[in-house]
Amino acid sequence: MRRNNPGWLGATGAVLLFLAAPLQTIAAADPAPGLPFTPPAGWQPMPSAMVPDMMLSWMKGTQSFGVYRLNFPISGAQLTQALKAGSQAVGTVVSSDSTPICDAPAAKAVIRVEDSKELLTEQMQSLDGAMYVSVYRHSESIQPDHAIDAFMGGFCGSRSLSATTPPSGWASLNAKLLGIWFSPRGPTESVAAISRAPQSDVESWASFALSTTANTSSVTILSKKTGTLCGNPAFFFTATAAPHGVPAIDVQMAATQSSSASYMLLYSHPKTSAADPAAVASLATLCISHGSPAAPPAAAPAQATATP
Repeated sequence: MRRNNPGWLGATGAVLLFLAAPLQTIAAADPAPGLPFTPPAGWQPMPSAMVPDMMLSWMKGTQSFGVYRLNFPISGAQLTQALKAGSQAVGTVVSSDSTPICDAPAAKAVIRVEDSKELLTEQMQSLDGAMYVSVYRHSESIQPDHAIDAFMGGFCGSRSLSATTPPSGWASLNAKLLGIWFSPRGPTESVAAISRAPQSDVESWASFALSTTANTSSVTILSKKTGTLCGNPAFFFTATAAPHGVPAIDVQMAATQSSSASYMLLYSHPKTSAADPAAVASLATLCISHGSPAAPPAAAPAQATATP
């Protein structure tokens, strides 16, 4: 099953959406306190147990590496099945391996992302009673970073995360996936919220996230604007893309930051369907209040101002 998946998770995103599809029928979802925006009314949040914890998020130029933890146990056989499902949704598997790592079940695949001239190394492990997913993305035209390969090859869950710093030339984004919300129309339409430590390159970070969301290089940015949200600088993008194995999608994004916080919202939907006005409006509610994440009141959403 192939679905529109969040590219910052690589093949993991496809696995999550595959698993989350039956959850559209859940009547009551986890509460989501302290969000920096107001989710669209009637949209179903992914249960918190399925939202990956971003344990590491590193960047070096156009390369990216992340480690994610999903807080539920998984067997070795399930790891292999999950990785296969996610890999097929992203591109062509170049190589795969199921050799245990840290004396625990593991599954690894190198995937050629269709039409993007990129390689994605995805590694899933069962450790600490949870599933860890490591994702390394880089251009086919460069050699993989040996420091990243070595880190993945010796990864032992919480033990490896207790005291680690990025390798030389890499920078930490300190990013966190706050949640994913699915439209009543189906899981191919979603809003994702991300936070990170404030840095001066919010625009380049936003552009990179937008370019990788579709897991393809065929992303066309249709508009790019700057403005404010709740008095803080903001960036607004619209784009269209043709991901591997799924119909073309449209993406809208809002990003903002203050001296103490930085947030991004991404709304994607099939190009064949009109954008949901409620989802578009939710992007304008992104708000940083007094340096803390807080959703604006639903009755009085934050107003966005934009200039070309």
